Amino acid sequence: MNNSKGIGSIIVKIFVVVFGIAALIVGVKYLGVNAADLKSVDAEVVSVSEELADDSGTSSYTVTYTYTVDGIGYQSNYSSYSDVQQGEKITVYYDPASPAESYQSQGESTYVGIMGILLGLACLGGMGWEAIKSIRNKSKESATPPAIQNVE
Repeated sequence: MNNSKGIGSIIVKIFVVVFGIAALIVGVKYLGVNAADLKSVDAEVVSVSEELADDSGTSSYTVTYTYTVDGIGYQSNYSSYSDVQQGEKITVYYDPASPAESYQSQGESTYVGIMGILLGLACLGGMGWEAIKSIRNKSKESATPPAIQNVE
């Protein structure tokens, strides 16, 4: 086997495992947010930047907004496919335990949590399956008896 190919394969596997663990951590964090505990607050859109999303001409927008909780100002953003105007008032939801974390809907944290956990499990499951296949292949190779040679 080419040594550089083996090192590249190991680097990719390490990346997938680290990415899978990170996705699981993010998923668990977001699932830990109880949607019923989120509080609504009025926010103001401070900027909107348009980005071309695909070849069909569908645009997406990055919406940056500010909101205040207990006299402290926060700023966040989200992506949207609908055009929002600067200065527009919107409603966002924040976690009272961590007011800097805001969401566009009360169910958003649950959705992100589930997606993170599924992605993490897929990455780690795929790497686990690769490890099992590798172990099986090595055990088959070692269990194969040596070929009998005809000696005359």
